[in-house]
Amino acid sequence: MMRVFTTRTRYKLFTLIELLVVIAIIAILMCLLLPALKNVKGLAARSNCSNNLKQCALAESSYLHDYNDWMVPAYFAPSGSSFDGATKWVDLISSYLAGKSYWGVGNITKTLVCPSNLDERYPDDGTNYSYQIYVGYTSGGVAYYTWKRVNHYSTPSLSAVMADGKPKALFLEAGNKTCYFGYTNRVAGCHNGTANISYVDGHVDSTNPLPVRNMEY
Repeated sequence: MMRVFTTRTRYKLFTLIELLVVIAIIAILMCLLLPALKNVKGLAARSNCSNNLKQCALAESSYLHDYNDWMVPAYFAPSGSSFDGATKWVDLISSYLAGKSYWGVGNITKTLVCPSNLDERYPDDGTNYSYQIYVGYTSGGVAYYTWKRVNHYSTPSLSAVMADGKPKALFLEAGNKTCYFGYTNRVAGCHNGTANISYVDGHVDSTNPLPVRNMEY
């Protein structure tokens, strides 16, 4: 009589110690990978923001073409008008970006919003970018800062126009050859400590938010 031999496969179960070791290894790998993933996300947001400013620079270029080389003014309020009734740079830039006039937060184009700075959007205008006030500022019919043509600037590659801004910072103000946003430093280093800034010549750079060279005025 022939004997039939059968083999039984024995499965070794994980012991509690081995399971804990596997969990610990997974936890260590996650700790190593999460900062890298966060950094990649931050780089993507900075690149997105840089593209936004480049599109705004192209919009400004179109405005220059249409208005005989006059740059987009920071602010214009004729005599008797209020801040809400004024025309701001964000109105003019967005009209070239979206092909229509800008009318408040509900219609804000994503091009005027830095993805790394969402908590610092200007409450009335929806943007978190800021603009150089010395390009031109007229309030109550009085030109506090005269409007500029692009050929006014002898070093356009060093003259800032737009940048990542801080809360309620619609305008970029300069003092003693240094750019500031609003009445205090309003450059937001929201990209791992750096800020994206566009210049008169149309290029965009990521740099330390302070100091930034001002417009020539």
